[in-house]
Amino acid sequence: MHYCENCGTQLEDEVYTCPYCGHQNKRADEPKKEIVNEDHINNGFAIAGFILSLLVPVFGIIFSAIGLGVGHNYKRPYRRLAAAGLTIGIVFSLFGLFALILM
Repeated sequence: MHYCENCGTQLEDEVYTCPYCGHQNKRADEPKKEIVNEDHINNGFAIAGFILSLLVPVFGIIFSAIGLGVGHNYKRPYRRLAAAGLTIGIVFSLFGLFALILM
């Protein structure tokens, strides 16, 4: 026997919906959901893309594009970071290409 989590009515072992208040009680054998602190989830591709766009623009463009593609799963600053990495990578690549042409 167990009790309703909402009203405290005693319930049979096989009954998980309270007949009095209608509350759906949890089963004892249900796995508990792990609470994830979303503040610590980050988009590694966006971060790597931004840094690489300053050092090796071609790789920065690739990583930033991947980071932007998966950015909908993350918070807004990481999408902006990926977009900034993509922009910087393209601009630096164009500067490098322009410098090669002038040589």
